[in-house]
Amino acid sequence: LAVGLIGGGAAYAFLGGGNDNSEATPTTVAIVATATSAPLVTATFTPEPTATIPEPTATVAEAPTPTSAPEPTATEVVVVPPTETPPPPPAPTLLFAANLGIAPGTLELVTMDANGSNKQRLTNNQWDDWAAQWSPDGLGIAYVHQIFIQGGPENSNIYLMNADGSNPRQLTNASGLNEWPLWSPDGTKIVYSSTRDGNNEIYVFNLLTNTDTNISKSTAGDYTPYWSSDSTQVVFTSGRSGGNDLYIANADGTGTPQRLTSEPTSEALPVFSPDGTKIVFVRNTGNGHVLVIMNADGTGQQVIATNVADQPDTEWSPDGSRISYVGLAAGNPDIYIVNPDGSESSRVQLTVHPGADTAPSWSPDGSLIVFLSTRDNIMAADGKGPVKQLYIMNPDGSGQRRISSDPVDHWYPDWRPGS
Repeated sequence: LAVGLIGGGAAYAFLGGGNDNSEATPTTVAIVATATSAPLVTATFTPEPTATIPEPTATVAEAPTPTSAPEPTATEVVVVPPTETPPPPPAPTLLFAANLGIAPGTLELVTMDANGSNKQRLTNNQWDDWAAQWSPDGLGIAYVHQIFIQGGPENSNIYLMNADGSNPRQLTNASGLNEWPLWSPDGTKIVYSSTRDGNNEIYVFNLLTNTDTNISKSTAGDYTPYWSSDSTQVVFTSGRSGGNDLYIANADGTGTPQRLTSEPTSEALPVFSPDGTKIVFVRNTGNGHVLVIMNADGTGQQVIATNVADQPDTEWSPDGSRISYVGLAAGNPDIYIVNPDGSESSRVQLTVHPGADTAPSWSPDGSLIVFLSTRDNIMAADGKGPVKQLYIMNPDGSGQRRISSDPVDHWYPDWRPGS
């Protein structure tokens, strides 16, 4: 995706001219007004005709005394550079979905700055637009556009649009549900899940070659893909071994996906570390869920947190030094952080509230965390609720404040890269 900047400039026209015609024609004398708003006045004088035209005489007119032509003077030419159109202001910081559609309850996409200002609505239609993510350069957005036809099959596809919501265009054109798009770190590919084959599979759409490739290649269910930091591999959850295990596949579809976990438990929701050396995931032990970290090849598995939610919304801090997740240690969903080594002293509960606090996401510079919460008991217009609102806090849990105001549910907040 690329953005074109339009430059502009000023054009200058210079008028000039002369006439060396000595014919006896009506002579026009221009009287130019001074620098006022008066128009140009032109007077025409025609000489009186005579009865006879005199014969030319043999007198030869003296040649004018030659004079030297004046030396041309150097004129300084000032080149006025074209006036550049300033670049557009950066897109708002946060991207999210909210139940603001023209049809009751449908999801639309919105951007907003982290202080709650500069809110801009990007979509407005009768269908759901959701699971949106900024491109790595912050200039584009990938999202899901989902259509519900009464009595017909449900269908969703991946779409792209510019950061300001302009130029929406369909990327995939497949039957079934094509959902959860995720940009590769290098911005050249998008991985997503698809049911077009009758079961859930992992596909990669290459934006450079315009090709769409099934990389999971299984008759079992394959879910929750996540990119390696070098954009060459995708880790995902698969049921092909009987239970849910983690597998890794080449992003170009070559080779056979390799199994990373083989425990009798169920593993899901893998997330690569920023440097690509570690993977953190959630394990269902049969007696609750724990957070586990391992090397990228599946070795060195270690539990780093217990009492986590079944969908803990795990995310690494940008520098890879901390991991945020949703835990249940206090009896309801709250947000925690822990170091990758799982040290007890590093495990900190950031939110303490009876409301549900979920979906923590780090700002690109690591200075803020956005999350969803029902803590203010805001009710929707139809009386349902409490609805999920957007909140911001510092990484140590201080400075918690609400930044959204619409009495509707908010979903899937994502930070604009570079913000």
